[in-house]
Amino acid sequence: MNVEVLRDLIKKCDIYFEDQLISGELLLRVFTDFLSEEADRQENKGSIILHTASPCFDAIAVAWSALAVIAGNGADVESIIRMLQPGERVLCGKERGEFIGIETDENGKEWAVIRQGKSSIRKIGRKGWSGIIPYYGNSTRCDGRGIRRGNRVREEFLSVLLNCDKKDIPSITDASVIIVMDRSKADRYMNGLMLKTGNTGIRIQDLVTASYFSEENEYHYGGNAGKNEAMLKFTSKLSVGLDMTWNEDGNEYLGMFVCGNSLIERGITEIPQVMNRENIGFSFISGCMDLPCAENLLTDHEEAGVFACTKEFLLEHTLPPVNRNAFALELALQADAVIDHKIHTTVLPGAADWKNYRDFKKAVCNIKRDELSDEERAYIIPNAYSLLSLFMTAPFYISEMEDAVNNRKIRVEQPHDRLEELERRLAALPVNLAETAERIGDLLETLYYTVYDTSPKREYLKEYIRKHYGHKIAVVIPKAYYADILWNYVLTGYDPEKSKIEIVTVNRFDGNRNYDYILVIGNLKGKHFDIFHCMSAAEITVLMYEAENMVFRLAERKSQSREHLFNSRQRVSDDSAEDIAENVSNDDVEEIDRVDDEIAVYADEIVESKFDTVIRGERENGTVPLTDVSVLIRFDDGEGAMLSRHYEAYVLNDEKGEVEKKKVDSLKIGDSLIFLNRDDDTRDIVDYVLKELIREKRISPETVQDYEMSRRWKNDLTEYMKETGHSPKRIADAMKANGVQVQKASVINWLDDDAHIVAPQTVESLEQIALLTNDTDMFDHVNEYFDACRRIRKVRKNILKELGTAIIRQLEGQETSGTLIPPEIRKRLDTLAVVLRIENIVQTERSEPSYLTNRPLDLEGGF
Repeated sequence: MNVEVLRDLIKKCDIYFEDQLISGELLLRVFTDFLSEEADRQENKGSIILHTASPCFDAIAVAWSALAVIAGNGADVESIIRMLQPGERVLCGKERGEFIGIETDENGKEWAVIRQGKSSIRKIGRKGWSGIIPYYGNSTRCDGRGIRRGNRVREEFLSVLLNCDKKDIPSITDASVIIVMDRSKADRYMNGLMLKTGNTGIRIQDLVTASYFSEENEYHYGGNAGKNEAMLKFTSKLSVGLDMTWNEDGNEYLGMFVCGNSLIERGITEIPQVMNRENIGFSFISGCMDLPCAENLLTDHEEAGVFACTKEFLLEHTLPPVNRNAFALELALQADAVIDHKIHTTVLPGAADWKNYRDFKKAVCNIKRDELSDEERAYIIPNAYSLLSLFMTAPFYISEMEDAVNNRKIRVEQPHDRLEELERRLAALPVNLAETAERIGDLLETLYYTVYDTSPKREYLKEYIRKHYGHKIAVVIPKAYYADILWNYVLTGYDPEKSKIEIVTVNRFDGNRNYDYILVIGNLKGKHFDIFHCMSAAEITVLMYEAENMVFRLAERKSQSREHLFNSRQRVSDDSAEDIAENVSNDDVEEIDRVDDEIAVYADEIVESKFDTVIRGERENGTVPLTDVSVLIRFDDGEGAMLSRHYEAYVLNDEKGEVEKKKVDSLKIGDSLIFLNRDDDTRDIVDYVLKELIREKRISPETVQDYEMSRRWKNDLTEYMKETGHSPKRIADAMKANGVQVQKASVINWLDDDAHIVAPQTVESLEQIALLTNDTDMFDHVNEYFDACRRIRKVRKNILKELGTAIIRQLEGQETSGTLIPPEIRKRLDTLAVVLRIENIVQTERSEPSYLTNRPLDLEGGF
């Protein structure tokens, strides 16, 4: 790729995102220059981007990639046409046709010959060859049906941008960029980006071809009538993106982006392959400043380029907004939050001093390392740690919590019951652990009675809210049930909907939101919240007792070292280096930090062992069908669930007041999952409601017919596979042989009831199922069946929305109403469905009995 050409194109273009100019801001211009500089390196060593979480950075990356494939294109109009083989299909003048070949007349002039329809022949001279586009779609029609009307805007834009004649602009390019990004974000950028040069503008979709790739299918974005190879290839699976780079056919891959903290963390084992890929020109790993693995990435890849939005970097590279639009102002607000970042620590008097706290954690670690039974350790260790965390962080009285449990305002075990059971088990430990057990029990009992009806954190929280009321405030807590107690007992004078106060768990904190003030009620850390790199507010207050503060100071020193590393890698002056040297680490504190990490790993091991205990007998039964499990879930009531790879969970969205579907790899700690108390015939709560509507004749005959049509393809395919014994791979191979690209995983997903698939994504797939199963009615009316499936999807979505509203209102003790869900079902929601909140998530790869997956399991009393 000629980077100088790319730089020239960038200089000529203004980049608009959702109708707002973003490319004029200094920080984003510096970012664009960084991308070009890294792409110009002689050898790909990878590059690491740590930005402020503004969507502008990903938007610029996508726009830069679009211009990169134009600058990196090696194909010209003539070579594209001369590479066509007789019989290949093309688009010409808004219609499909068949390429016959190139003829030369008696004057030596060359003509491209195209057959359109049964007998129409068109001859096109070389000046018009730019209007001939290779066609790789599935349609065999030679008319214009299904082809969008073109307005030649691409040729006009590129002729101005490249300063060339329209006839010299090729319809396709031979270069691509791979972008690993969540699909919702990819959709947003492809729909919202526009480039302008002078008075000529173009949507990104009309400038470059683009597709989103799942593991099984390719989904074209608009503007690619010829279904040609995508210039921008989006996927949310890092493995899919890496597989593309091994393909030697088709376009040259200029480089690759991996965008988003969650995608980077999920694919962390594959990141080295991205960074060291030799057959691509650049590799960008792009996350936010709070990316947990950022420091490891920098130390593991010493030659990688670095763009990090540290305080020192932003001081050198930010100015007031050039364009005072929403995105520019948000970016400036985030930059100011970093530059003006202040962390206030408020240390309150508490019952546990540092020595008691340290000795407690060492004692728990001693039990973990002792040769006790797995059952005893699995109970004592997490419960001791959990109770200590509760007593140290609670911004309420324990008496208030116990009242909330008694009145069923929260669904957790009583603290005094847990403490009594723990003390009973500690008392039964061997003599060699008697002193250790006493140390644990004594501190927990002291703390329990200390915070039973007094809480310095409670009083501070009330005063903090009173002082800052009217501003947008986030209160960060460790557990979701804390919020229920706070609203019901501590902040009773405030309206949760109107007060501008958000109480959010550390694991559900959204770093893309902005606040005036953030109050953290302990030394909390999580995957989605890092106190030291949180850019959601310039002022953060951390509320701690003495022992918490000791551990916090160690984390602060580590954060300073991390910041210094970022600055040194991007050659930014850093005055904090001397401060770091002066802060000598405390050996005791570092030891406790290591103990915390060791216990966190052990907690995950306990989750796996609990599941192993539940299913040990069933797994040994060779007649039980197995399902691939990718996630183990522990809920806060002690139950658990094994979720299969293709499962889509129903998740309660409190803010929107509705239920949404989430894939298992998108679930977060704190999510509330809805499960149906089901039998073998009732696996899907939405389908159950829909069937009840049909049975009670509460829904139109047209919808009933749509539902029957939407079920037909799956029934056909299931019966066909039973009769023939054909595997999903064989079904996929048969469909591929007929020109429809389907993978084995797609077929498995279609047939998995827990994936909640209404129908395949394309009408061609539905048509192939009808052909394979010899369903002539569905084959002859495939578009009608496909439309019926589309309408049922909409009905299911409406049921989900109403279901969420009904469950939330029921949890709040209010009457429910609606138009879809029958009243008798709404009244029975508390017995029909169960809502469970995620406390822990463990990634895994295992095969387990199918009937035990995707449903709540009793893990022998929980944790």
